Amino acid sequence: MSDVEIDQFVLLLTDFSAATKKDDKIIKAEMICVLSEYSDIVYVQSKLPFPFSNRDVCQRRFILSNKKHPELIESFGLPQKKSTAYFIFNEAIALEECPTPKGFERAKMYTLTVVEEHPTKPGAIKVTNVGQNDPGGSIPDSIINKMATKMS
Repeated sequence: MSDVEIDQFVLLLTDFSAATKKDDKIIKAEMICVLSEYSDIVYVQSKLPFPFSNRDVCQRRFILSNKKHPELIESFGLPQKKSTAYFIFNEAIALEECPTPKGFERAKMYTLTVVEEHPTKPGAIKVTNVGQNDPGGSIPDSIINKMATKMS
């Protein structure tokens, strides 16, 4: 991505008020609570195509900047970067305030997204996303793998 301010990009990427407007597969996305300046709990409901049940996920999210939180970057053992970088962790959690509604299956998602200034292209951003997801329910592995391949 070129000519985008990294701070603005991360804000857009993590803004739930815009999520339902930009993605028609998201039924509901909301912040449940703020835990700290860099951590919160979020809840998302997603629409899946027939014959699958819709999914929901409750996650604790950490949004760390190497410029704003250098001590946390070091304590988590994350790579030290000279240029600006954000590390966004999402981990599935069980929470009483996030019960699975009727007609939904609870997904378990664990992701790390790294957003950084591109090392060789000034003014560009490099985004790396790694995740492990269990969509829940009784979807055969072959279909999950096929869906994951199409979505990536």
